[in-house]
Amino acid sequence: MMRSAQASAREPAAKPDASPNQEAAAYEQIFQWLEDYIDRNEVQLGDPLPSEDEIMRETQMSRSSVREAITRLRALGIVDTRRKRGMWLVRSPRLLDLIRLLSRPNIPPNFMGHAFGYRCALELGLCSEIFRRATPEDIKELRAIFEKMVEHGHQPKVWNDYDRQFHLKLIAITGNEIAIWMSQLLNPFFQTLSQYTTSLSDHVRALHESIVTSLEQRNAEAFYQAMHEHNYWKLAFDKLEWTSFTKSTP
Repeated sequence: MMRSAQASAREPAAKPDASPNQEAAAYEQIFQWLEDYIDRNEVQLGDPLPSEDEIMRETQMSRSSVREAITRLRALGIVDTRRKRGMWLVRSPRLLDLIRLLSRPNIPPNFMGHAFGYRCALELGLCSEIFRRATPEDIKELRAIFEKMVEHGHQPKVWNDYDRQFHLKLIAITGNEIAIWMSQLLNPFFQTLSQYTTSLSDHVRALHESIVTSLEQRNAEAFYQAMHEHNYWKLAFDKLEWTSFTKSTP
């Protein structure tokens, strides 16, 4: 019992796990603390970063929040971790500013439109590369994602998840590492918008299906037209809807 009590005394104190509404604020606080630490200590690429326990102690965040924040940073290639080596910096911490923006509880309406505008511009700019590099396996995967999206069209959150997979796959086909990385960076942000999504409409279904079908038929002209129709529709829709969406944001 004494050993157990001593071990507990050494464990860093932390707040209970954050509720869903507090998670974004918790991540922002952790990212801010890490950014300040990196600046204050002039941390360079390859240098070690504080341990999970130290971050918990300094930020007073729960272990689950700290681990999730580290997982996000690792997925984005900003840090890496090993069991015996700990955590170290592998990419510029300036990217934390963007991550913190994407993790804010209340994202400005104009940023929502800008995020979708960026994705539309990225996909349109890479149309030729997507068509040129798409393999039969890639096209089959896109078709499978699309069919899952239609299958769950009455479940807004589920079909929205498949929609995000669909767009990530389009960019992944190009093999462009920067484009892929930026898409992955924005992906968690698009996930938060599922709460505003309604059932899959016939129009949205048709737009996605035309993209897949034109690739299956290897029809370049039809593919470019489908991509333009989908993305220009998305931009026009965003301009009309973001303000009303954000009015209902908690």
